[in-house]
Amino acid sequence: GYAGNDTLYGLEGNDTLYGQGDNDVLYGGNGDDTLYGGDGNDQLRGEGGNDAMYGNLGDDDYFVDSIWDTVFENTGEGTDTIWASVNYSISNTSYVETIRTGSISSTYAVNLTGNSSNNNVYGNAGNNVLKGHGGDDNIKTFGGTDTMIGGNGADKFYFNVLDGQVSTVTDFTYSGTDHDIIDVGGILEGATQAAINNFVKFSTSGATTTMKINANGAGSDWVTVGYFTDTTIAGKTAAQLASTGHLDWN
Repeated sequence: GYAGNDTLYGLEGNDTLYGQGDNDVLYGGNGDDTLYGGDGNDQLRGEGGNDAMYGNLGDDDYFVDSIWDTVFENTGEGTDTIWASVNYSISNTSYVETIRTGSISSTYAVNLTGNSSNNNVYGNAGNNVLKGHGGDDNIKTFGGTDTMIGGNGADKFYFNVLDGQVSTVTDFTYSGTDHDIIDVGGILEGATQAAINNFVKFSTSGATTTMKINANGAGSDWVTVGYFTDTTIAGKTAAQLASTGHLDWN
């Protein structure tokens, strides 16, 4: 490519495409391709084959469709996103902030993992495994029966829908330096801290704590949304979690 917003197609074979400056879209086509976005906010779409993608400067989007695709992004080169249609992990040498499924509404299960940095890990409506790994991560379920694993760091677990399915957090940490947070702001309607127990409640049986939500805080329409298999919040109420900064809905 040249100066300006270019669209480049690799088609067949093993191609090398250079976007250069401005906002480019690169399609590798079939084959094991190498894509360089250059400066600007670029889209790198490897398509068929096992592709190597370099975003360079700018806020870049990488579209990953093979577990053997590789993404290269240096620190300080923008705010970048991997859109994955296959199980995929951000490598520890790639400074990509967000990894997410290709479509939030899709029910196709895709398992996603961050790296040792602070990542956003977003699922879809399928049954996904979402891992933050290290760092302070934001992990979001959009339905399905997801398993959410924060790993090290102060992680935030988002519950966004009431679809009758229950997601599980396996390593919620209540105390210490890993100050984890539950966020239910995508569900609650008009909640206040003084009345939060009318909207969210927790109960513990054995090693599992169950979270139920009453979206408008009225009546008895409680829906089970989450399981927590770490016992650090056993016996806690929603008000207790809110007062210590472990429950958020704003």
